[in-house]
Order: sequence, then structure tokens, then C-alpha cells
Amino acid sequence: MTQVHCFARFCDLLVELSRSSTTVEAIKKWRFDEEYEVEEEEKCLCGTLIKRVAIYKNIHNKKRLKVGSTCIKHFSEYDGDMKCDSEFFTQNGYEK
Repeated sequence: MTQVHCFARFCDLLVELSRSSTTVEAIKKWRFDEEYEVEEEEKCLCGTLIKRVAIYKNIHNKKRLKVGSTCIKHFSEYDGDMKCDSEFFTQNGYEK
């Protein structure tokens, strides 16, 4: 599975879990909660196995997401909210 494909899956699921119509709208609903490392790999929202886990919490429905380092690098660095890297979206033809 390519990085773009994994990130597209991540965005699709993020929209669904946020009950939003676009990725940009969905991203605004999530806030950084905590970060930790695990010995046994867990899964990022996109399905990729990860050892370093960032947890984001939805400000409306309190759902929590496990996000890995590959997906998280397309968002702002743990500053309390997710901000889409629009250049990444444009370069990869994935605008939602």
C-alpha cells in the first residue's frame, strides 16, 4: 500500500468518524490528546502498523483516534489541532 493510498484511507475514515463532508472540515474537530510508544505494534487509522502512537480526540463526540508518524506528518506538529498540509493534497491529487 503506498503512502498516498494509506493517507487517502486515513482521510476517508477521518471524514466518516467526524461526521463531516470534507477532510478540511473533519480536521478542525480533532485535538491532540497524548502520545506514547508501544512494544507491540498497533494500527494507525489508515491501517499501517505503528509503534509511536499519537492520540487525537474529537471535540464534539469525544471519539479517539490512533495516528501514526506517517499520517501525522501531513498535519501540524502536535500543536493542539490538526491542520491539513494542502500542498500534499494538491501534489497527490487528493482534495476532499
